[in-house]
Amino acid sequence: MKQLQSKLKSFQKLIIDDKHYTWTSEKYNQTFFGFVVEFENGDKGNANSTKEEGNYIIETEYTYIKEIKEVKGRMITNIKGINKLNNNFTQQKSTYNDPNKIKQMTLSVCQSAAINLFSKEIVPKKNYSEEMTDKIANKFYLWVIKEKIDRDTCSLRWNAIMRSIEILTFIPIPEITTTDWVIKNSEYFMSQINKLLITKTEENV
Repeated sequence: MKQLQSKLKSFQKLIIDDKHYTWTSEKYNQTFFGFVVEFENGDKGNANSTKEEGNYIIETEYTYIKEIKEVKGRMITNIKGINKLNNNFTQQKSTYNDPNKIKQMTLSVCQSAAINLFSKEIVPKKNYSEEMTDKIANKFYLWVIKEKIDRDTCSLRWNAIMRSIEILTFIPIPEITTTDWVIKNSEYFMSQINKLLITKTEENV
């Protein structure tokens, strides 16, 4: 029989004589519970589950086999071999918190931050060089990953760097080294964020 594929639209208990239909397999020594399942492609029929409430998930892609046969003069559609479709995307290992990926992203953001210091003329353009840009970017990078290498923490810290650089566009240039001021101000931003997170946590307790 041909294997079919579609998303599950709905399922409900198969009721016969006002009871949830069940049957026991002597071969497997297992009780099965009857359900009526319907798929988005229009296929509908009777199915069995070992779970009393069913183990189906609406809007999930399944493969199955449809069998139509005559029982006591009536045509019955049975849905057999229901299996959740293997989704390669969900089976792949997530790279969200992959340390190497996070380091690459962090370095890229920090390089952009370093270039912004020159493009916004916070640091005189005459001092620009790739070597100087890399030096500044590395300083920012080490600060960002210092706390913890995970996506959420690093994104908060590199955003603090970018915000500090934005502030430098409309305040007097600080007396201390520009990169030191950016990091110092970023530390202040992070302290405020941490206070806010602690307050929110206490409110939820």
